[in-house]
Amino acid sequence: MSQPNDEPGVSFRPNGADPEPETDDPRMDATHDPTAGDLLRQWRAAERDLAEVEPDTPAWDRLQHEIELLRASYQAAFNSLSSSDPTGSSA
Repeated sequence: MSQPNDEPGVSFRPNGADPEPETDDPRMDATHDPTAGDLLRQWRAAERDLAEVEPDTPAWDRLQHEIELLRASYQAAFNSLSSSDPTGSSA
């Protein structure tokens, strides 16, 4: 069983992790697949937290990893939305 993480910005929980929503927004709970907007908000928050953490520390490394995961997840969600555009436009 995972322990709650008290480090700044460590809110992203990969599949299989014990989710602990950090908001009252029901869209951000474990039973909801995050939207591109959700992922973008989490990504931006992690980048803000990274700016406040000492470089080359375990917390900094975890935030860097979280940002990479969020960036990839956001890109996949964005590509999925773009490919499902019924107008066929790529804008």
